[in-house]
Amino acid sequence: MLNVPKVESEPVPNSLSLDFIEGLYADFLSDPSSVSADWRDYFQQMNGAGRGTIQPRLGPSFRPSSLFNPPSKSGAVSADGRHDLEMALLQDRVDQLVRAFRVRGHMVANIDPLGMPRAPQPELDPEYYGFTDADMDRRFSTDTMRGSDVTTLRRIIERLRNTYCRSIGVQFMHMDDLSVREWLLDRMEGS
Repeated sequence: MLNVPKVESEPVPNSLSLDFIEGLYADFLSDPSSVSADWRDYFQQMNGAGRGTIQPRLGPSFRPSSLFNPPSKSGAVSADGRHDLEMALLQDRVDQLVRAFRVRGHMVANIDPLGMPRAPQPELDPEYYGFTDADMDRRFSTDTMRGSDVTTLRRIIERLRNTYCRSIGVQFMHMDDLSVREWLLDRMEGS
């Protein structure tokens, strides 16, 4: 374990004193005798510490992006190999679909006693958001809905259609009182 030098009148170094410690370390690297004996011992212990000598690297461990080194457009890859950015965009489209059912679901509800056809609402079709049959069994977060935390897109759409597009049409997203809107969401989407 490394012994951090303590001075009775000064607090223990933390993230707020990082610039100061980095400056001391840079001084130590250029001339070890330029720092106090406590700090010199600490930096020597940190560099050696039974692991062999570590060659310190000042500056970032990555190549900064520039005109000649543009940032990657693919996004970071998660542990399971999927692109985090792609998944975030898909999740955003699922959340848009959920909102569309809340706002427009009543427009296709089966509430006309004469059975007259209702105008289709393109925003309620998963294809409107770029989803295909291949996406239907993909699992998504349902944080914006009440109920389970993760489920398939097929199940999300089924729940939304059962809640907003059957024999009861609900129009409530225009309400300004958030507590009333949340209460209605809990009652209608709760599983």
